[in-house]
Amino acid sequence: MLGVSLPDYTEAQVVSADLTQIQPAEYRADAVVVLREGEEDVRVIVVEAQLATAPRKRLSWPAYVTVSRAIYGCPVALLVVAPDPAVARWCAERWRQL
Repeated sequence: MLGVSLPDYTEAQVVSADLTQIQPAEYRADAVVVLREGEEDVRVIVVEAQLATAPRKRLSWPAYVTVSRAIYGCPVALLVVAPDPAVARWCAERWRQL
């Protein structure tokens, strides 16, 4: 109906809606650059150097973007710098859809 396909499953379970982390994970980007126009933040660029494929990075990159957006209140871009062409191709692959 919404154009989103779901994987095959045998059960759906409603769980707690509290997404608070008791022990928060630390998310540290390699660099964060804030572009400003006068006193206003107009764009955040989160910079990550990626030297090898690391599937768990695909889980942290969206957190970097979302948290930066919440902190600075402006659009955010993720720039991944990968010197190895194979790693760069891996980084450029489309992330899995929700």
